[in-house]
Amino acid sequence: MNRLETLATIKGLSLPEGEYLVMGGSCMAVWDVRQSPDVDLYVSQELFDELHAKGWPIDEEFKTKWRRERLVRKPFEVFKDFHILKDGTYIPF
Repeated sequence: MNRLETLATIKGLSLPEGEYLVMGGSCMAVWDVRQSPDVDLYVSQELFDELHAKGWPIDEEFKTKWRRERLVRKPFEVFKDFHILKDGTYIPF
């Protein structure tokens, strides 16, 4: 997705302000550096739970491999924590 597609896709979710941020390659698309095939979002625990309750599935393969949860509904990947691989730190929203 390019900049405009990425922004429109994010805005189409109508997520509450202050409860999410865009991360990963999606930021590069928003800043028009390069296109991104998906939209990575970092969300509050409350928003994560709300999306899951609305039917967004937990990626079980990801959960098994990384021992953390993410929701996936194409083109979105939704995380409730940020993992710094170098030192194994998890930063909650």
